[in-house]
Amino acid sequence: MSDASFANALKKGKDLYQKIRDAEARSPAYGYNDLTKYSWAVNSYSRKHLSTEMKKAMEALGVSSVDSENKNIYASHIRSFRNKEGEKTDVTGGMYFNTYKVSGGAIIADDNHSPTHMVNYDSKTKTKKVNPLTGEELKRRLPEVHHYSDVVWATWDHYAKEEAHKLRFIFRGKITNQETRRIMKQAMGLSESDVLKLAWPGKKFDMSTDKGKALLGTGHGSSVAYLLITGKYKLGEKKPVVSIFTDDDNDYFMVWELKDA
Repeated sequence: MSDASFANALKKGKDLYQKIRDAEARSPAYGYNDLTKYSWAVNSYSRKHLSTEMKKAMEALGVSSVDSENKNIYASHIRSFRNKEGEKTDVTGGMYFNTYKVSGGAIIADDNHSPTHMVNYDSKTKTKKVNPLTGEELKRRLPEVHHYSDVVWATWDHYAKEEAHKLRFIFRGKITNQETRRIMKQAMGLSESDVLKLAWPGKKFDMSTDKGKALLGTGHGSSVAYLLITGKYKLGEKKPVVSIFTDDDNDYFMVWELKDA
């Protein structure tokens, strides 16, 4: 696998896995009450039904797929704010839609777009802006709390309360990011025609493999890694194991199992 994107993801994944192992178990800098402070609005929503393959995965892992048991919460960055320099800054449009199943120890990602992604997104062309913000200019456009890991961990911790340490799974579906899909295809090692036939249980990789680390290094894996770092003070050290699979609707899925180290 000489593809540059795989090599970059592998390097990032190796670094992230080391960070998971080395991180201190300490309370995170931000909690649930900080979301409102940094211009996030947090509300319930009615989630569309889970896909058939996602339900198969959940039931196989002992997580109920009954919709009535879901706690569907979205956090949206819809208010202007003042950045660290005190400058009034426009809304970013960042949004994190997720289902929190405390009884099953699971978070099921629905529709997640970070403020970083949204400020560099051209809604007219539905692509990344030609001249995206970078460096200090980008930092000035972001609220202090903007990462998936900070927002989603704070929400999980708030609703799970004394059960927060029992988080066992993070399900990610509707993966449309082409870079992530490219890494997933390479990890599958299948022909293009066979990729969409890889139903649950798909293929499983732990962090002893280059494929596992490369998947951790994707955007959909790194957010999980940082959540494990943020929540380490309650979760303890975890070893992520990932299963990847698809369905015939051209959906790509990741299931991250959070095993005790």
